[in-house]
Amino acid sequence: YHAAHLSCSQSVSLIAQAKEEGLPVTAEVTPHHLTLTAEDIKYPEGHFQMKPPLRTADDVDALVAGLQRGIIDVIATDHAPHGQEKEGGLQPGSPFGVTGLETAFPVLYTKLVQTKKLSLARLLDSLTIAPARIGKEVPSLAQGQPADLVVLALDQVRIVTKESFYSKGTNSSYLNEGLQGWPILTLVDGEEKYYANI
Repeated sequence: YHAAHLSCSQSVSLIAQAKEEGLPVTAEVTPHHLTLTAEDIKYPEGHFQMKPPLRTADDVDALVAGLQRGIIDVIATDHAPHGQEKEGGLQPGSPFGVTGLETAFPVLYTKLVQTKKLSLARLLDSLTIAPARIGKEVPSLAQGQPADLVVLALDQVRIVTKESFYSKGTNSSYLNEGLQGWPILTLVDGEEKYYANI
């Protein structure tokens, strides 16, 4: 059983209990549920409109602790880009979800690793090795294996702007924030898919 998008402390407790009982359970959490609370919601509110909703600081603390302790296995971006319908206030029929893929690592590195709430090793594991383990894959950088990798510039700081997104969706909860630790190269099966000239 895989529990997606944990958002509250009660969920962390239930997953911990299930694992203690030896049940085959895994769980994930999103960058926004690890770093934002309902108190952070501002205009345009559509950039914070998600399911499950943002919760309290206590819930965020429980999620981060659950991730650090391995109760929560992985971080998943829940990337849900949307268009102009998210740009004003909350609109009738506005879809739930936020743009999250491109800012996932710098958000987590800036707000959790740089603040000593989560180790870099645990962050990297939760984004790479742990998801592969759940999917019964064996990632390897051995010679002859597909080169699927991302190179990160941990000292690079960028301001998140609408213009900086490759995605057509710019409904990000982190617009205008300075974040540190950005991907600068992505290889998929040895082929360059993204390169940032820094």
